[in-house]
Amino acid sequence: MWTSGAQFAGWIFSLVRTDFEAAKHRGISFVLAPMDQEGVSVKPIPLISGNPLFCETFLDDAIAEKRDLLGTMNEGWTIGKRLLKHERSGQGGLSPTTAKPKPVGITIDHKVDKVLKDYVNDPAISPVLRGEAIDWKIRSAAFRLTQKRAGEQARDVKAPADTTCVFKLYGLTLAQDRQEIIARLTSTQG
Repeated sequence: MWTSGAQFAGWIFSLVRTDFEAAKHRGISFVLAPMDQEGVSVKPIPLISGNPLFCETFLDDAIAEKRDLLGTMNEGWTIGKRLLKHERSGQGGLSPTTAKPKPVGITIDHKVDKVLKDYVNDPAISPVLRGEAIDWKIRSAAFRLTQKRAGEQARDVKAPADTTCVFKLYGLTLAQDRQEIIARLTSTQG
């Protein structure tokens, strides 16, 4: 489910259990399979715009040849972890090609700065809400610095830093907190 661009893909990779006696992440292999074989079917999922960016992909008796094993048998999770670092760094505000913070943070901060400037010093705003808004500002600035540090590390070693694993979750949490604070600040102005 949610296979990006599956309708255009020639190959699909899968992490599959190849050793049922091994514990947790051991015994998983990284295999490739051609998409044009019997047993592979793709069902695009149209978005509200009508554009199908994602697909349901069904592997019913699909075959992956031994020659299509990537890496070592039963050690595929190592490759999977590396791919997840790349994905998470892109979703967390780093460009996968340049490892530099994307400018989207500027827009977010501008909106919050305006709300803070317009509402936080208003006597109708509770000290608790004012403190939450200031706390958000501090967390947002710390996150931007962490993104910057991870980008610098990625440029040095030519791979995403381990810190990118938390970017998606923390970035989404910050965005949700931002919306809640803005709603609460503006609702006090009735």
